Amino acid sequence: MNQKTKGIAAFILITFVMAWVLWEIPLRLGLDILNPIFQYVALPGAFSPAIAAIVVRKWITREGFADAGLKPNLSKSWRYYLVAWLMPLFVSAIVIGLVVALGVGSPDFTLQRAMSVLAPGTEAPVVPSFTWALMPLGLLVAALFSTFLLWGEEFGWRGYLQIRLFAERPLLAAVTTGIIWGIWHYPLNLRGYNFPEHPFLGLLVFPASTVLLSIIFGWLRLRTGSVWAPSLAHAATNSVGGSLTVLLFLGGAGLPVLQLSWTVGMDPSGSCVSLDHTYRPIETCKSVRIPLIAPGPEPTVHWWWRRVSSTPPEEHRLTRTDTDQHGRATRRPIPPPRTESPHGEFGGHRPAGGQRVQRSELAARCAAGF
Repeated sequence: MNQKTKGIAAFILITFVMAWVLWEIPLRLGLDILNPIFQYVALPGAFSPAIAAIVVRKWITREGFADAGLKPNLSKSWRYYLVAWLMPLFVSAIVIGLVVALGVGSPDFTLQRAMSVLAPGTEAPVVPSFTWALMPLGLLVAALFSTFLLWGEEFGWRGYLQIRLFAERPLLAAVTTGIIWGIWHYPLNLRGYNFPEHPFLGLLVFPASTVLLSIIFGWLRLRTGSVWAPSLAHAATNSVGGSLTVLLFLGGAGLPVLQLSWTVGMDPSGSCVSLDHTYRPIETCKSVRIPLIAPGPEPTVHWWWRRVSSTPPEEHRLTRTDTDQHGRATRRPIPPPRTESPHGEFGGHRPAGGQRVQRSELAARCAAGF
């Protein structure tokens, strides 16, 4: 087991065990999962991905935090932060339109229906019309503060796991991370946390939404080089997307219908970012091509790190895939071995007839980079 596989396995184990234990303790003590107090009691479990990433980076793989994306990079990437902050508003508008168009529910802008569910037996005040001009703004401001709480998840999912899984296939890494992320919520969903009326249906609907969110959040992570952009998007999605649509349709359309509508509403955004060049597969040198030695009266050696008579083509250069400080996978040249050779200064010679020179040790160095 190499270091990367060891780190991924340790991260998943710590994240799942820590969160599930911390969530199970208050439930075993008799606290109802739908009780608002449970959200605060279960908050330490939501930080398990960040704690797992810190433990793995610091003590297990000892790879450090160079590619963790802790810097906001706000001055260069403020446009992506704006997208992360405002995108849930547009998705909410799509959700409202879908629910109304499909005839599965109607929004209650007076909030009387939602208040009768949240506070049964009490007479809810009539909500003035101008409240709808202030409520989205208030939820967006609340998302700015809850960003620090959602960092506990994003530092683990987007700051570690998603950039380690399938480094050459970012889109596949996003889909796989979304599935793992959705399964991580299963103990809560089975108890009816997100889908109190249809918990088993939620086991199918919820991972579909987390896959699309992983594609969008991962795109923000790669474009900004920071975990703070997906943290803001996660906070805005929970605050605006969750609170606004639930208040409008609570007591009417079921939560699985809203979740499914949210999944469909996010599909255009997820499809657009998945077509971005950020998610294109990254070519690597897993199949090493060794340049031919050109025939001639004198020995002519072509090495990509030093030019003797000419430079080999770009596709012949030995490269490896690394992750830079922004979390992006990049191709870097493999440094040559600094050893003396009996065949001359450049460590090679041309066999008779211009045959191919086999460089098995360089091929092994290239393969070791993956």
